[in-house]
Amino acid sequence: MSAVVLPFIRRLPAWVDQGELQSMLNITTVTTVKDSPGRIMRLSIIRGGCDVYDCADVRFIGPHRLLYRSPVERPPAPVKLEAPCLSGITIIPAADSVIAVTFL
Repeated sequence: MSAVVLPFIRRLPAWVDQGELQSMLNITTVTTVKDSPGRIMRLSIIRGGCDVYDCADVRFIGPHRLLYRSPVERPPAPVKLEAPCLSGITIIPAADSVIAVTFL
């Protein structure tokens, strides 16, 4: 299966310092992995599925902020996103899902 393609390419402003590559493992509940602008690089879906949003707080989640939605019946595999996030990165795993993410 292929990843959902973003309908347009968003570029981060030149003044945004993206920092070093970071990882967060074993995400099983709603998690904001970054609360500032950056870039989500890779999503590893160990089990289940998830939604990835460009927002720094779960209060601001909406369909217009959805970056990626994986099908629940997807085999475990990394997904290369390399998508800029202007506000932050929030992961919402499906029930019984385990997710790992790499981001800047």
